Amino acid sequence: MGISATFYDRTSGRLARGLYRRVASDVQRTAAEGAPAASARHDASVLDIGAGTGRVLFELHHIAPALELTGIDISPDMVAVARRNTAGTGIAVDVGDVSALPYADASFDVAVSTLSMHHWPDQAAAVAEIARVLRPGGTLLVYDFASTDASALSRSARDDGPFTGRPPLRKRLRLMRLLPRPVLARYRLVRS
Repeated sequence: MGISATFYDRTSGRLARGLYRRVASDVQRTAAEGAPAASARHDASVLDIGAGTGRVLFELHHIAPALELTGIDISPDMVAVARRNTAGTGIAVDVGDVSALPYADASFDVAVSTLSMHHWPDQAAAVAEIARVLRPGGTLLVYDFASTDASALSRSARDDGPFTGRPPLRKRLRLMRLLPRPVLARYRLVRS
């Protein structure tokens, strides 16, 4: 394991724990909303894109252990830490690129990305891949800095895009009362 991944895990575990819990709660609620359609097939399945050290996955497992949880990150060092953090939970964490996801079409009910979209070199390719692995009616939740360009999300929600023909629902998040304005945004899109 790389020292930077271990340092990131310790630091983010302290500084962003509230965010990770909020994301996990939102994902659990979103998965439950889609449960009636999914329950005949399986427990709802969730893909955490840019899973980093697995903090969101761990929080999700804690509040919703019946969910099928999978994480993916491009960094082998981050994945090693995530596997350590989620050991014994049944959570799968894989090394992979958001622009070429190693999963079959329509594999997941919910996809979530927390503070990774600003790292995607080709957002359009990433959004298309995420849409490919989401089941029809599946939901994509993206949490990132409010200043991050989200135009690829907007383009994917046009009438000919893979998501419903309305703009992504954007909500600004205020996590710390000390900050003068919200620094994060949450986007929600539903697969056509």
